[in-house]
Amino acid sequence: MKKYTLEIRLKKSEERYRTIAELGDDMIFIVNRERILEYANSVVMMRFGSDCLDGTCKKPYQEVLSGELIRSLDNFISRVIWWGEKIHQQERIGTPYGVEWYETLLIPMKDKNNLVSAVIV
Repeated sequence: MKKYTLEIRLKKSEERYRTIAELGDDMIFIVNRERILEYANSVVMMRFGSDCLDGTCKKPYQEVLSGELIRSLDNFISRVIWWGEKIHQQERIGTPYGVEWYETLLIPMKDKNNLVSAVIV
């Protein structure tokens, strides 16, 4: 019974955070240490024209997300994974929609051993 209760609570928690990620206008995605895209909200999916269902692709993130924006983030993602530092950066990026300003926050997600397991972008 206890395991069932914990699973229900976990599912509700996941649904709550997914709802928060979907309500905003910001692109939000999670990349793990192996550079696999674990999650991307609908803003990311629309922006990059991905066919991933419900934001879970389980593919290398550079196969799903492309362009100058993603190339510019790759070094920052590596820094977060290896050094565990949170990074805030702003830059102008050329996109199919013209030159746009992007403000990006990269946050490490750590496991129980305090190692970075993924990055929230």
